[in-house]
Amino acid sequence: MKRCWQFILKLIFRFRIYFIWSRVYRYLYERKHDKFVIPTFRALHLLEDNIGKMKWRADNWRMLWDAISTPQAVWWRHLNNQAAGDCDDISIAAAASFAKSYPFVDTLGFQFTTPLMMSVVWMDGWKVTGHNICVIPYTCENKSYWAHWSNWHAGHIRWGFESLEAVARDIAPNVIFAGVWDLQLHYIDYKIF
Repeated sequence: MKRCWQFILKLIFRFRIYFIWSRVYRYLYERKHDKFVIPTFRALHLLEDNIGKMKWRADNWRMLWDAISTPQAVWWRHLNNQAAGDCDDISIAAAASFAKSYPFVDTLGFQFTTPLMMSVVWMDGWKVTGHNICVIPYTCENKSYWAHWSNWHAGHIRWGFESLEAVARDIAPNVIFAGVWDLQLHYIDYKIF
């Protein structure tokens, strides 16, 4: 069963099914928010606090239960006291604000590059489940690391991972698949575990 799911996930990533539907969904339902200005933050802890306050909501049938919203739509919903979205929506909003706000006054000694998105999938018995997160590559004292961020952990970033595989295993020790993509929903790479 695990191999079957890994094959299906590989096809979904390789043929960009997840991302194509997200783009269609964005065009049909969220283009009214395209001009909304994503907030910026001088201090990273202020951005973390805002992400931690975002209300989670499950995707519905229109989203085919897992479309990725635009960062603008997520922030608009949050700032208008609506549920911001699910893990992929909150993570992409966090990544977009991080990219727009950097450099921060409270991250001295850290050098960041562009945040990416990561889908982590695992099996819980026969059930396949997953979580989308923002992954942030950075260097500190000339050593490369990864951090990850989502609606888990009260919106706080988890630091100090030496590889994306370590990040995936922090999300789910029994991970079967992890895929990485950029904020424009362009597929970068995936790994089968």
